[in-house]
Amino acid sequence: MKKRVLDKDHYIFLDKPPVSLYKEEDNGERKTEIEAYMASLRTYMISLESLSKEHFSRDELNLHLNLALILLSEEKLLAKTKELKRIPLKVFSSMVEEPLFELKKRQKHILALTLLLEPGAYPKLQKTLHFGAVEEKRTTPIDGKDHTGTVLKRRGGFAYILSNDGAFYKIRDAGSDVGSLGFGQKVRRKPNVVKPLLFLLILAIPLGFYYNSLQKEIERTVIIKAVGEVTLKFNSFGHLVDAFGNNPKGRDYIDRAKFDDLSLDAAVGEVLEQAYISETIQERSTVEILISGKPLAKDYFHEGATKDRIVSYQIEAKINDNGSFLFTE
Repeated sequence: MKKRVLDKDHYIFLDKPPVSLYKEEDNGERKTEIEAYMASLRTYMISLESLSKEHFSRDELNLHLNLALILLSEEKLLAKTKELKRIPLKVFSSMVEEPLFELKKRQKHILALTLLLEPGAYPKLQKTLHFGAVEEKRTTPIDGKDHTGTVLKRRGGFAYILSNDGAFYKIRDAGSDVGSLGFGQKVRRKPNVVKPLLFLLILAIPLGFYYNSLQKEIERTVIIKAVGEVTLKFNSFGHLVDAFGNNPKGRDYIDRAKFDDLSLDAAVGEVLEQAYISETIQERSTVEILISGKPLAKDYFHEGATKDRIVSYQIEAKINDNGSFLFTE
């Protein structure tokens, strides 16, 4: 598989496109394209409501643009994405070297841009986006209260728009039709309380850097050998930050797993469940759990999700924590 790391910064969003791109006579065609685009989004379970709730910086929007263009250029990966109605994140993560959990959070927006930018699909609507090679002059958007973009949907006194830098907003707009330019203030779910809290925010900045470093620091690594082999990594807060399979069966466990709870106990339990329900392991199968890093309490597995799976499936579990054996009872 070819790495595409260097392609992640080829393009950037530029200043607002010329008004001439929004010719009134094109509104009819643009409206037809919008209807088709909205239908395409629905097949991927993506709504404008969910897209408008996501807030990304200009750098993040530039990243999403490049990731969408990479996906469009990878024929097999794009075909698999269309088949699954989602991005094969494990493969894509390895290709572009972006963390799997970050891609999961960004997937809807990346898909929305990918569908929009597909060659020949929506030529009039595509003109909303204005981007160029990274060598072109960078611009810094003014973070004002009002936003402008192509109206994709209307509901009462509100409109959902697509801005020139690929962002989706819900704005207050009472007069713009679908396919035309909309202009208005972004609807916010919560009042802006930044100014009254400015002093506290300044004090919190050093703590924020410290907290962020703890989030990224790997404190424990767990390797689970249940025919399939899986590696789980946990940060200083005990939260799962990375998970990958070390062999085909292990990768299958990860693809099936739903890590709703990011604790070590829940994550290990989820991997054991996937190994069992896929019939890769059976009752009385032996499973090895190797833990390195900060030692766990000796009674850590006396209760919880991991013990439940071990007892329910009658698994013989060998748990080695930095050379010490831990037991479930």
